[in-house]
Amino acid sequence: MDEELRSILDYEEVHRRVIRYDKEAFRQWRRRAIAGEFRDTTYSRSPENPATTYEEIMANCYVGWSPQHEEKLNRWLSAG
Repeated sequence: MDEELRSILDYEEVHRRVIRYDKEAFRQWRRRAIAGEFRDTTYSRSPENPATTYEEIMANCYVGWSPQHEEKLNRWLSAG
C-alpha cells in the first residue's frame, strides 16, 4: 500500500510544504501579536484582564514559556 501511495503522492514534498506553511502562518500571527492586534482571555485570563502582548499570549498558551523557548522557536523558523 505504501508503494502505491508513494506513486501518487510525494510524502517528503507534502511534508516540506506543510512545514513552510506552518512557519509562515506563525510568522504572520506573531507579527500581528507583537503589533498588539490580539486580546487573549483563554486559560487563566479574564475578559477584564486579557493578555495583550506577544509574551503574555505565549505564556497563556504555553505553560512555562520563557526566553529559551523563544530561542528554540526562532531556530525552528530559521531552519530550512
